[in-house]
Amino acid sequence: MRVLVTDKAIAAIGCRPSLDIEQVSQVLEDLHLVAVVFTVILDVPLGLAQLAHHCFLLLLLDLKVFVERLHVWHQALIWIRNVLRLALDSLLECLEDIGLHIVRVELGFSLLILLEL
Repeated sequence: MRVLVTDKAIAAIGCRPSLDIEQVSQVLEDLHLVAVVFTVILDVPLGLAQLAHHCFLLLLLDLKVFVERLHVWHQALIWIRNVLRLALDSLLECLEDIGLHIVRVELGFSLLILLEL
């Protein structure tokens, strides 16, 4: 409604130069208010688009941080696996050596028993 009134008032300014200054200033004030309303109306979708863009950027950043954390955990688990593997390999070698020593001792005792007979 205000836009139509403003358009009629602008037409009246062009047709009748006899309007007083108050009427002309009222028309220009109405034009300014309409421009402000259009600015607000156009700024709202722009602000929403910027907000959505920032939300997507934060989501991407969170995903990158999550992937980096997973990578760090993966590297830590690989390191732990390697350390445990070395420890277990050493333990298995010790167990093999103990088994061989037991076999040698048993063979020695068996030979002693056979030689005494």
